[in-house]
Amino acid sequence: MKNRKQKIPKKITKAGVKKNVAKLRRKALKLWTDIVQILGGHQCAICGTKHGTLNKNGRPLWINAHHIEDKCNYSTRWDPKNGICLCPNCHKFCNPDSAHRSPVWFLNWLSKNRPGIIEYLLVARKTHPLTALGWSGDEMVKVVADLEAQLAILTPTPAAIASPPDPVASPEPPSASEVQEKPL
Repeated sequence: MKNRKQKIPKKITKAGVKKNVAKLRRKALKLWTDIVQILGGHQCAICGTKHGTLNKNGRPLWINAHHIEDKCNYSTRWDPKNGICLCPNCHKFCNPDSAHRSPVWFLNWLSKNRPGIIEYLLVARKTHPLTALGWSGDEMVKVVADLEAQLAILTPTPAAIASPPDPVASPEPPSASEVQEKPL
């Protein structure tokens, strides 16, 4: 018999764990973005611009998923309620009244158009660690699984799109000519 080397499992290093957690964070952020865009109907919450609308240069606009509470705050980073769909003009620095250029204007807009969201986020901040150090690999696996489950609920399967369920037909009441008086 040939002497084969046995595969020895690699030791789990701190660098390996960090790399895996970083991948999970990126995946969670992508899932979060998809959920926020679906919930927002792929259109800007402020001006109503839809995803794919052509800009003045004839290029399609991409709708951004914006974190209401900064994504550096890990307590609300992957919470879909902490997201809002914005077009590039309302999101970045092109418009004087944009979420990043004028945060006071944006908070005022939120309080008028999304009542209760600021209070919700203030409470949510206290439920999880605020920094990346407080999120372990196990917790990130749970976050990703939760976001995948939410996305699965929001996204119809190809089979459901191809053959939607038949609506249940309610029986129609008989017409006047069909109604006959029965002798007692």
